[in-house]
Amino acid sequence: MNPDTAFLSHRLDVIEKKLDTLIQSLAEREVNEWITTKQAIELMGISDKSLMRLIASGVIHGNAIRNVGTVKSPRYRYHRTRLMNQWLKRAPLPQ
Repeated sequence: MNPDTAFLSHRLDVIEKKLDTLIQSLAEREVNEWITTKQAIELMGISDKSLMRLIASGVIHGNAIRNVGTVKSPRYRYHRTRLMNQWLKRAPLPQ
């Protein structure tokens, strides 16, 4: 191996380690973004029943909800940012 190739190989190894660290950090952050139903209703200041109504009406939908349980025994997790964005963008309630 000539010196140029050795230098490039070393630099690529350093870059790969930095990328691996960054990817791991982002994965850990993503895991922390998913909250339980109890945490979601505390964050939003609503009841469990109100949260279920928001889901049934389609206000909270799509990638903001994830079932980490089974079909027979669902356990939902909510993405903190997506949940709040969908909830805050809902149509105003009639007075």
